[in-house]
Amino acid sequence: PREVQVDYDADRNTGVLSWKPSPRGRPAVSYRIYASDEKGFTASDEPYQVTTGTSKEKDLKSPFPANFLAETRAT
Repeated sequence: PREVQVDYDADRNTGVLSWKPSPRGRPAVSYRIYASDEKGFTASDEPYQVTTGTSKEKDLKSPFPANFLAETRAT
């Protein structure tokens, strides 16, 4: 299994995400990182339409914002 670790420095308001890439296949040229507070979110570079159905949450508005966070060549 891949190990993922997030370290957060509250004083600097900075987080560091680190992981070990899979040894299978060709090495990646870069990694695109997406983030969201919703479980099972859709990774998207652009705002995207959602259907909230009968949610009691009045603040869920469509479209949801893009959730691309960063791109890196490092792990």
